[in-house]
Amino acid sequence: MTRCLVAIMVAISVGFAEDLQLDPEEAAQRAITRSADLIAAAQDEIAVSAAQNSAWAFALPQVYGRAGTDRRYPLDPRSSPSFSSGLGIEQHVYTPGRWEAVAATGQARRDAARADLESVRRDAALRARLAVERVRLAKARLAVLTDRRAQREEEQADAEALFAAGRTTVTESRQSAVAAAQAQDAVLAGQADLAAARRELAAAIEATDPVDARGSLVRPTGLPQLLEQARARRGPEQRALEARRRAEIGSAEQREAGSRPQVFVSADTSTGGDRYDKTYATWGIGAGVRWSLFDGGARSADAEAARAREAALSARARASERERERILATLGDEIPIIDGRLALAETTMAAALENYTDARERFRVGRLKLIDVGQAGLAVQESGLVQANLIAREAEIAHRLRAMAE
Repeated sequence: MTRCLVAIMVAISVGFAEDLQLDPEEAAQRAITRSADLIAAAQDEIAVSAAQNSAWAFALPQVYGRAGTDRRYPLDPRSSPSFSSGLGIEQHVYTPGRWEAVAATGQARRDAARADLESVRRDAALRARLAVERVRLAKARLAVLTDRRAQREEEQADAEALFAAGRTTVTESRQSAVAAAQAQDAVLAGQADLAAARRELAAAIEATDPVDARGSLVRPTGLPQLLEQARARRGPEQRALEARRRAEIGSAEQREAGSRPQVFVSADTSTGGDRYDKTYATWGIGAGVRWSLFDGGARSADAEAARAREAALSARARASERERERILATLGDEIPIIDGRLALAETTMAAALENYTDARERFRVGRLKLIDVGQAGLAVQESGLVQANLIAREAEIAHRLRAMAE
């Protein structure tokens, strides 16, 4: 049975030889370089840096210009419109708490953007790796179904030979043909599943044509160690939420700092005059203190809103951490169970194959009904599908743990 499955798997792989073939790591690298979500996340990180440059604008010299004209009333025959223009510069030299708050907010927002980028990169790579494993699973299942079809065709040949010799009924001969047709239908359904899995893999790496998986299902190793590594790490989602919480704290501090006295120095020059008077030019330097006495409650409302958002983010971060712990606990519970089930499946497969071989021989000598042979063959098929599903699930757990351990 094992040699037959290997031969079928090789035939399936040869059938797709002309298509692009990738293993999980190759697929992950292609997904990372092509992912539209990753490109968008990288641009978001750039946007955060640009926004931080805007936040620091208050610390740079503020240059302004002015110009105007006026006419005095009641009109004087000797009067004419006067004009004035000027240029000035102002520099904040002491803004209590604002510098620190802007720096902390900017760092927190950059940390959040980097964590988001890491999360998107991890998810794109994981999706591609899992897509490869789904193609491998579809190929393994198709191999089992193809082998079962061959068994059914052999059973049909046995039944027709026995019927021709008058050793079985026409009913059993017809039933063998029905069973062979049903096995062929299962193979066609398996081929459709494989085609869909290959399309899914192509979508995961932003390709247009179907992509095949290189290699077959393989049991991963070191799952307990991966589990411990994942438990020792914090996920990028949790880090992003924590960074956004710190950004809201910094935002609230910025708003509160805006109500404190702001010390500045300034310099300006101006010129003006009218038609009758000579033009004049002046310049000056100075220093001053400016603070807000009443702004309609805008600053306090903004600070309160920022504190509320910070509290909400704290709650989400705790919930996200608990969900991560739940997922890891579930995977940890599943690892030994799958290991035990696979050991049982191997024993079951050996017994099912032996039973099926015996059932075929007994049917040929007229000591067993065809339906009993079919049941014995079905047990072989089910054991093969169970093994494939369990190995695929074990591989999926390994990929998820590696992603959570990064």
